[in-house]
Amino acid sequence: MTVEKMWTLSVQHHNYGNGFVVCGVLYLVRNTRVKTTQVDYAYDMYAEQQISGVRLSFTNPFEMNNMVAYNPSEKTIYSWDKGNQLVYRLLM
Repeated sequence: MTVEKMWTLSVQHHNYGNGFVVCGVLYLVRNTRVKTTQVDYAYDMYAEQQISGVRLSFTNPFEMNNMVAYNPSEKTIYSWDKGNQLVYRLLM
């Protein structure tokens, strides 16, 4: 493996608990230790700019979300929340 591209983002990393990439856009989940949180940061990695006005609800029902990943073939976000695998289907 080799590094092909790097981005420098102006984000307070301690404010976010996890993130995932959908269609070249990085989305950050605010807090993974509370039941109801939000995705309020998005960065277009192709255009190399932040997308403003993003505010999406995100739920961590077990309040300990350790992993969030997007599966493009299924248009689904998978997460691992306190030993439970969760599925978030996306409408695109």
